[in-house]
Amino acid sequence: MLLEYRKLSFGSGVVLSFLLCFITMLVYLFDSDKLHETLFYPVVFYCVLLSFPVFVLKQQIKSKISIFKDCFSIIFLMLSIALLGHMLFTLLLYNVIDQHLVTHFIDVKMTEYINIINKGKILDADLENDIYNSLLINFSIKSQFNSYIFALIPCVLYAALISLLFKIKK
Repeated sequence: MLLEYRKLSFGSGVVLSFLLCFITMLVYLFDSDKLHETLFYPVVFYCVLLSFPVFVLKQQIKSKISIFKDCFSIIFLMLSIALLGHMLFTLLLYNVIDQHLVTHFIDVKMTEYINIINKGKILDADLENDIYNSLLINFSIKSQFNSYIFALIPCVLYAALISLLFKIKK
């Protein structure tokens, strides 16, 4: 991979990471309930995450990127850097800036689980504590790193698909 492409993917990944963090912070500042209770935040987040690499590649495709491997590498590195930056920001937001977000997230998910499992009935205290603790573990560094690793799998598929489409288009 050329140094030019590495610089492009790193720079674009950092820009995308800041953009995703900015979106998260805006939603958090205006209405932190939208982070967990509605589909607004996830839809906006994934639209930006998936459209930004296409936009960057369209700008660069005019120059000289035409090989599948180069397109794939640029998109994958861009997405992996952006997701890593956003994961670190999420850890900072949930564990340092506002720990109330963790309890709010757990309350929302507990309500969903109670509605699914018991159709709205109150759960046994032990079962409720087990569910609460399993949800709380999601915000540990290890769990966030594992989710980052598993988030890279769809990034590989997305990068391959977009690279193939750019290759076919040319």
